[in-house]
Amino acid sequence: MLVSRKVQVSLLLLGFMCSMVTLSGDEPITIHLQSVGYEGKDIAVVTLPLIQEIDGWIQCQVSQEMKKILSQSVNIDRLPAEYFTIDGTTISLYRGALIQVGEREYIAYVKNDVPRIGWALREQMIPGMSGNLETLVMFRGQCPLGSLNRYGKVDYAFASGKGAFMTVSRKDILSLSQDPQVLFIDYNREVHAHLSKAIPYIHADQVWEMGYDGTGVLIAIIDTGLDPGHCDLSGKIVAWKDFIHGLTTPYDDNGHGTFLASCAAGQVAPKGVAPGASLMGVKVLNSSGSGTFNDVIAGIDWAVVNGADIINLSLGGAGGDGTSPVAQECNWAVSQGVVVVTTAGGEGACKTIGTPGDAKDVITVGTVGYDDTVASFSSKGP
Repeated sequence: MLVSRKVQVSLLLLGFMCSMVTLSGDEPITIHLQSVGYEGKDIAVVTLPLIQEIDGWIQCQVSQEMKKILSQSVNIDRLPAEYFTIDGTTISLYRGALIQVGEREYIAYVKNDVPRIGWALREQMIPGMSGNLETLVMFRGQCPLGSLNRYGKVDYAFASGKGAFMTVSRKDILSLSQDPQVLFIDYNREVHAHLSKAIPYIHADQVWEMGYDGTGVLIAIIDTGLDPGHCDLSGKIVAWKDFIHGLTTPYDDNGHGTFLASCAAGQVAPKGVAPGASLMGVKVLNSSGSGTFNDVIAGIDWAVVNGADIINLSLGGAGGDGTSPVAQECNWAVSQGVVVVTTAGGEGACKTIGTPGDAKDVITVGTVGYDDTVASFSSKGP
């Protein structure tokens, strides 16, 4: 989904060379608004008359009609104030935050809560195609769920009150996005288990010697499930919820969740990091290690409501800027006093941490070798 590093470097060099020339004249400039992770795909394109460039800020004229048109696809109030300001009919853009791709043409990158309809959902809105779509609707504030019924079915309301999972007809997506109570709509994207390639060397035994072994702590493993027959987990599973098949007895048809639980709280040598801790199993991934944003959010909510002290999320999906619905629900969980630990992922290159590893308040863990160097395959931030 990301443009190649060579293309990025070329654009930056072009932008640097062009930025040495101050804009002047009566010709308009063109701004391409694009969101993080979807480079090359325009949310909106606006051509604006130039007023002047002063102190690194490009000032353009914007009519009320243009603002109205722009607001249909963009949350104007979410544009980053550090390089976008609108005062009446004047819009100011900080040149240093733009990428220049032509003589009077620029790209401005914004977070994924700026477009009213996320790109993952836009790609599902194929002209002429009917049918329903599974969506995640994020609210501007407290939203009466009944007021959304005219757009589709509210399947699940987030415990945080920040959004809901809705089934909506393709023809009603645009109308829903224009509702003043709605911040943005995203597609109910997939998440996948993050497979470990190395076990970190963290000297947990030194912590045990200090008397800390996890006793009294409840760890929620939100993953593929837990195998109660595994010797490491015998008698340790005190709570269980299955969002995939609705079964009431713990099980793991993949093994990933059981592996994580053993690393966290295994009681048979070699022990887990916190062998005295209890476990809460929350199954949100199927036998292939895949699931959806909605089930992950529901799992987070269930774990918080049922008393988890720590939530482990060794899974991830496309993201990168911390605005996804699942990232926001993780931040809410932290605000409720729960420690949320996620994995960075195994994509290797910079700017490859997905969501919820991109959430602001979680602890995101990469992979290191026994020599304390970051593994080549470990995902990295910007």
